[in-house]
Amino acid sequence: MSTKKRSFSPEFKTKVVLELLSGEQTLAQVASKYEITPNSLNQWKKRFLENASMAFDVGKATQAFKEEIADLKKENDASPCFRKGSSVSLRLAMQPCAGGGLKSLAKRPLRGIGLWESRPPIALRGQRID
Repeated sequence: MSTKKRSFSPEFKTKVVLELLSGEQTLAQVASKYEITPNSLNQWKKRFLENASMAFDVGKATQAFKEEIADLKKENDASPCFRKGSSVSLRLAMQPCAGGGLKSLAKRPLRGIGLWESRPPIALRGQRID
């Protein structure tokens, strides 16, 4: 049997980390209470403490995210898989071609982004096709 990986909301993580930081219970006790591994709880605590200053300096965090977005846009524009002026959906759909260019797409045409024009339309449940 496989177990499904659980995901936790940021609000839940914050609540649990704040409870841990209150010092009323040990790491093991809090982890046991919420059925979380101590390692995960340690990672949440570390991330929380590293980013706590962002709560008081929102402008700095916003600027950092804007810079990261600009860098990612530059990477995408420089990538051989993307054409300038193409739509976002086409860009996202073409990401698997890393290094393979458009030749890798020829092996598996993509549905839903206008690459099936040569295929005849299919009628569904007696619908008329014009």
